[in-house]
Amino acid sequence: MVAEQGEPHIVDEASRGFHEALIRAHRMHGQYDELEAAASQFCQMLRSQGVTPEGVVVHAKRVIADAIDDHDRGVAERAVTMCIRHYYDT
Repeated sequence: MVAEQGEPHIVDEASRGFHEALIRAHRMHGQYDELEAAASQFCQMLRSQGVTPEGVVVHAKRVIADAIDDHDRGVAERAVTMCIRHYYDT
């Protein structure tokens, strides 16, 4: 689990930010700037904690499921794609 590695409060903050951005992106269709920034922070934070690409996707999918619970497949797919892209950004 990510919370056992590194600095859990930083990961928790990034997770909360990602969660909140997902909710706002779901409510305000087409507003993805905040989601893009939150996905970047969340996924790069997990990478810095040594989480594998597969692990990052698993963590991201948990946050996505908690935030929008399959109510917006388009936002969910976009968020996963953003996360994968930002994982590899350095």
